[in-house]
Amino acid sequence: MQHLTYLVASCSDRKCGVIEERFQLRSLRAEAPARRVEQWWRRLADPTEAPRYPAVKLYGGEHWTHARRSLATLTERGYAAELWVASAGYGLVPASAWLLPYSATFASGSPDSVAPDTRSGVSRVEQMQRWWAVLAGYPGPELGAPRSLTLALRDSRAKLIVVAAPN
Repeated sequence: MQHLTYLVASCSDRKCGVIEERFQLRSLRAEAPARRVEQWWRRLADPTEAPRYPAVKLYGGEHWTHARRSLATLTERGYAAELWVASAGYGLVPASAWLLPYSATFASGSPDSVAPDTRSGVSRVEQMQRWWAVLAGYPGPELGAPRSLTLALRDSRAKLIVVAAPN
């Protein structure tokens, strides 16, 4: 039996499609991460007519070109592999998940940052950790799919490769 290789790549700022204002994190008031995630998730889960794209096609730029090529290389070499996205907007999702174009980031200095303000006395790192933890508690766009890196625990011999920026 071949064991799966999970390739987890961080999302990118470049996305296909038009990002509506309501799917830009800056459109939410700055509140505690749990409250912001709740508001954010309600927007993403709304059965809107806005177009959705498979995550693998939603993201663009050099980073995602390399992520797709890496997956292709793994499969060409005979590995059973899956591509997953560490998304600031959706949390951990498989590349096959259908997502709305959105703007949310872990990067600092962006109006769509998940950690927009440290004046509250909560560090950026702690705000990002809280955001990710709360986001992982929602069911995700693909029901039943793991929402954290524990996805690799489904097979104790699985390999996990994470390609992400320091944030």
